[in-house]
Amino acid sequence: MSALGRRNAEHVSAPIGIVSIWPEKNAWKVNEGLDRFHRGLVERATQMGCAIEDFWLGDPEMTPRRMENILETRGIEAVIVLS
Repeated sequence: MSALGRRNAEHVSAPIGIVSIWPEKNAWKVNEGLDRFHRGLVERATQMGCAIEDFWLGDPEMTPRRMENILETRGIEAVIVLS
């Protein structure tokens, strides 16, 4: 992930996870600042060749073990937590 900070970085393809711990799924989207932050993340990640994957920890089926498995299986090395 250190390549993200370099201007002349080669293609970086590791996905970035965005984890929401809000009580309702996508509740952060109604917060103008967080919505703008998310859109900026997606835009910059796309420029850098990274995908963004959104997760909601409030999902009844999302256990800590399942989250760990998803992150590992998908090769997600960076996580941003929205709270």
